[in-house]
Amino acid sequence: MDKQLENVIGDVLVAAGSVAYLGAFTSNYRTELTELWVSMCKEYHIPSFDQFSLINVLADPYEIRQWNTAGLPRGYSFYRKRNFSDPFWQMASDDRPSSSG
Repeated sequence: MDKQLENVIGDVLVAAGSVAYLGAFTSNYRTELTELWVSMCKEYHIPSFDQFSLINVLADPYEIRQWNTAGLPRGYSFYRKRNFSDPFWQMASDDRPSSSG
């Protein structure tokens, strides 16, 4: 937990860039860019984990278990390979009130 708190600035910086800019790109290119951003964090002495994980920054294991219980596929690769511009991610990140209630 102390290490997570120590690295929160760089990890949230890379997560914000990932969500804002990487949605339309392939999984391989997203990985390449996040590795570049993590290395730039190191270059500028911004603390971050060497192995960035968007899922680890945005969700906790308990929340992921709840998703699995609700029927979403198990396994990190499902979440890692998603295109953030597809309808699943748009629905998951839409914070507008629904018209049904």
